[in-house]
Amino acid sequence: MKKKQIIANKKPNSISIKDFISLPERIKTLKQKVAKLELQNNSIKTKTIKPDVKKTEAHAKKVEKIVSKLKPLEAEQIIYKNTKVKIDPTEINTLRKELEEARAIKVERKVETFNAADGKIKKIITTDNVVATQKKNKIAAIKAKIKKLEQDTTIKNQRQLKIDRVDIDEKIGSKPRKLEGLNVPEGISVTGLNTATLKRINAAAEELLISGDVVRNPNLKLYEQISDLLLTTKLNNEVIEAILKKHNITLKEFAQFFGATNAQAGRTLQMLSAIQKRLNVIEGLEGSNKSWLKALDETNSGLLHSFASILRRLDNVRRAMMVSQLATAVRNLESQTFKQGISVIQETLDKGFQAIHRVLFPNLPIKRVAMPLNTLGGFLNIFKQFRLKNFLKVKKETDIILKSFPKEGEDLFLRFSSDISNMSGKKLTLSPLRIVQKAADLVNIFNKTQEFLTRRAVFQARLNNLILNSSEHYGNRTLKEILEQGDTLIIRKQDIADAVAEALESTFAKNFNKFDGLYDSVAYKFIQFVNAVPFTISLVIPFPRFLMNSLKFHIDFSPAGLIPMFSKKGLNQLKNGDYSQISKVAIGSAMLTTAYIMRKQDYAGERWYEFKFGDRYIDFRPFNPFVAYLYVADLAIRMENGTLRDLDIKGIASVFAGSRAGTGLYLLDKLIDIVTGNKPVQDKYELVKIALGNIASTYLTPMQTALDFMAQNNPELAIVKDSRGDPFWGQIKRKLPDNDLPPIYSATSIEYTDVGTPIAKKIVRESPGWRQVTGMSVVPEKNEAEKILDKNGFLPQEIFRSTGIPELDKAYKMLLAPKIAIKLSAIVKLPFFKKLDVPTQNYIIKKQLTKYKKDVSESLRNDSAVLGYVLEYDINKMSKDRRKIIDEYLGKEFLFELINEFQSGKTTELPKIN
Repeated sequence: MKKKQIIANKKPNSISIKDFISLPERIKTLKQKVAKLELQNNSIKTKTIKPDVKKTEAHAKKVEKIVSKLKPLEAEQIIYKNTKVKIDPTEINTLRKELEEARAIKVERKVETFNAADGKIKKIITTDNVVATQKKNKIAAIKAKIKKLEQDTTIKNQRQLKIDRVDIDEKIGSKPRKLEGLNVPEGISVTGLNTATLKRINAAAEELLISGDVVRNPNLKLYEQISDLLLTTKLNNEVIEAILKKHNITLKEFAQFFGATNAQAGRTLQMLSAIQKRLNVIEGLEGSNKSWLKALDETNSGLLHSFASILRRLDNVRRAMMVSQLATAVRNLESQTFKQGISVIQETLDKGFQAIHRVLFPNLPIKRVAMPLNTLGGFLNIFKQFRLKNFLKVKKETDIILKSFPKEGEDLFLRFSSDISNMSGKKLTLSPLRIVQKAADLVNIFNKTQEFLTRRAVFQARLNNLILNSSEHYGNRTLKEILEQGDTLIIRKQDIADAVAEALESTFAKNFNKFDGLYDSVAYKFIQFVNAVPFTISLVIPFPRFLMNSLKFHIDFSPAGLIPMFSKKGLNQLKNGDYSQISKVAIGSAMLTTAYIMRKQDYAGERWYEFKFGDRYIDFRPFNPFVAYLYVADLAIRMENGTLRDLDIKGIASVFAGSRAGTGLYLLDKLIDIVTGNKPVQDKYELVKIALGNIASTYLTPMQTALDFMAQNNPELAIVKDSRGDPFWGQIKRKLPDNDLPPIYSATSIEYTDVGTPIAKKIVRESPGWRQVTGMSVVPEKNEAEKILDKNGFLPQEIFRSTGIPELDKAYKMLLAPKIAIKLSAIVKLPFFKKLDVPTQNYIIKKQLTKYKKDVSESLRNDSAVLGYVLEYDINKMSKDRRKIIDEYLGKEFLFELINEFQSGKTTELPKIN
């Protein structure tokens, strides 16, 4: 009989609880008909006379028609099996026995005879009314219990029916249903692929799993595991090509297999497209240039693709170098453990809300029960892994769990620091780029280790919670027991995915889904936009995934987090007993209140991010995103006491954007100056040099860890150097121990020369080695003027604004810093000044600063040593129209030549003007 693809009736009869009872009988009858038809068919074939072909074909069609009805019914019967809620026989039998006993209670009665018109009548009279009443009430109470039990069962059956119908659609597809997944003989379920081809595809798939180090999970569809494997980087194209060629499979056949099976399994078009593109870049396979032509056209290939790939990998290395310092790893660990500590508090609040839920809504089951102690165990497991034995144990357990889930496993460890691709485990080749990538991985060993041990701890804690919430599936076992029994293949894929998502969110590395709400959609597109072209927007926003995770944290842990709760999704969460969003809002409000109280204490520094520890002030800005609450609290306090002057844009960016973005803002300022002509520059390529120098110097960031430790014994290495004189090489030299760059000087602090003359103080990194070990930066000691300037909210640009000329800036600061550090400090220490209100204090300070700046400007103009730089500054400040007139008469390069000769002491001749 020729095998054909069999499709069930387009509108099969809907099965109900009532029909469920007749299912076995209907299936039995259908099977009898099939057997009868097969018998008739066999009898025809065994006759010596020539078989009636038409009659045989008619029988075959009848068999196929009945099978098309039989298969879905059998599938539904399997799904419904043991799902119908039954009355507990022990409980019902006990009630019935009690009912019999109650009915057997004897009540004292007597027979009395009464005279009636038609004779005497006998009547039974109860003599013990108390016992009779008790018996009646007891029987009624037992009957009520039995009735309630039966009613509850009916309600549960109706609810289960809805769940089962959804489950049926998931397992055998929504109507009309195909026979995929119903043990249909090979060669029938995929059009155009015969049994032999399917066997070869299955054999190749098994070998692909082995090559990708993936354990075959019998609880998952083979094509599902293969699909996930193809979406990872575990297999390169050469391996896939070799295996498919070995089993004599064309790309068209392999594509056809995935096109059918994945579509029937409900795979999204996005995932199918990704699989198609992955297969189509394998150019050595037969049919690779023909099958899925559209997907092939959309796939970037050739020289352009290779060049783009190299740029992306180099950009990834650059980002990795940015976070390669030991201090960064320490700060990340502190932030992530703090985040997990918040999760423990959140689970505790969830537990309380769920307890109230059970009282108010007893008929609404809780989908996931909160378990604070389990989350606390995950929190403690982070620190337990500091011991090598525990670290290896947790790593081994996590690897075993994820062995049959390649996509989820790669998601968990694909990136570190939110946006940096992990190259560990990749084969090391002699390629220079691959060696550089491995070097980037090596210098990030501390950062990766702390992040992955945090993810493993959170992953196992969340997975254990999900397992405990599904006792029916997992047999009332814990994750530990499942691991000990070697039964990890029983773990469901959706639970693995949930646990991975929780682990990624705990380290601010969540993968956003563009179909999962407005914010996720915007975040997904934003990340794609930033990463679209390497070395462009990523120079300004190097970590877009962290940025969007940070912003989401701020939204969730603030009153704004209540807004999503009024959506359909939010209301469904409440219905299912999920109060996590309300808990987050409560915790965020508590953190803001705590920050407000902290900023009111004596140990709070003058700036919003400073706190006193001993005799030092610590800069807490690196500990994002939690410092945002300190910023908002300080903002509120300044609005109260009148010290809020202007909003610090860079401060806002450092708080809510998750990075300071100083380099990006500087490049943008330079670009605007050049385009608008507000600040003409001699070197037309200055902006390019700054950008390229910044990129090149980033690859030397790992040197900073060594320099900071060396600076503990060599203070000269702690001096911050000025690279503006050489925009490209200067930035590279700053990362090296020995360089000839000039130092950067403070505009408000001083030091004394050997003869006792006060001059501007060199800016140095305080306790750099301590910063690397603790992740916390030390704030230099302040004079009285600096304290009042910070306390009253003066921004740096109000005190000193750079001229853009390093030599002139230095000369300016040398005169300005002593005036502020000595004269202004003396004024602000006066008793009368301290009694003034803030606006009056600020007025006096501004008047003094204006006077100091005027005196410094006059002094510089009378100093022949710096007069050439003053002239350069005046020319740069010229209006565009005035400068254009001079350029037309004297030439565009004349002023720059004049400045250079004037600064070098040479003379120049003015051109003749006709």
